[in-house]
Amino acid sequence: AGERLGQILDSYTVYYDLVLCDLDGNVIANGRPRQFHSHGKNVSQAQWFQSAMETKSGDEFGFETVHESPLVGNQRILAYSCGVRSEGKASGQLLGILGILFNWDSLAQAIVNSVPLPVDEIGRTRCAICDSSGRVLADSRGRMLRDTISFSQQNEVFEQDKGFVVDDVGGQPCLIAHAFSPGYETYSTGWHSLIIQTV
Repeated sequence: AGERLGQILDSYTVYYDLVLCDLDGNVIANGRPRQFHSHGKNVSQAQWFQSAMETKSGDEFGFETVHESPLVGNQRILAYSCGVRSEGKASGQLLGILGILFNWDSLAQAIVNSVPLPVDEIGRTRCAICDSSGRVLADSRGRMLRDTISFSQQNEVFEQDKGFVVDDVGGQPCLIAHAFSPGYETYSTGWHSLIIQTV
């Protein structure tokens, strides 16, 4: 199983690792055992594991938002998960859980760092992805999971699919452009993309 997971990882550079767990949350195989020593660790309390355990069929999947994971040396991951089912059938008996651990920084930082801005605007512009509470998940200023963005019109702005507003952020007047994330497949992340520029 570990060898097969390793072969999959050789083809996809966006993953840190793939972990196979039993129904008690014990990691029984992973694709990069030389790099990440997760075999034998228990992930039963992880949201991605619990949400996959609650799936009713192979058509559903679990998820956990951006967090630092001990499975990959406390690096930031985004985790998706699914049930491993008897005979590979969507309706088969649940046998275990597969966790897909995305390398969040390589995904998200590439997005926020590649926003096409004129050279004279880069110094006064912050690009970020945050959750519905304003917690920073990706950030051109490098404050991932260590900062919260808030402004007085935030609730109204976050209820829209996209738009902009002028408001104070951190005591400075800023132009705030916003777009709501459509999510991934059938899962809505509830995330927001922000470009904040001092005016």
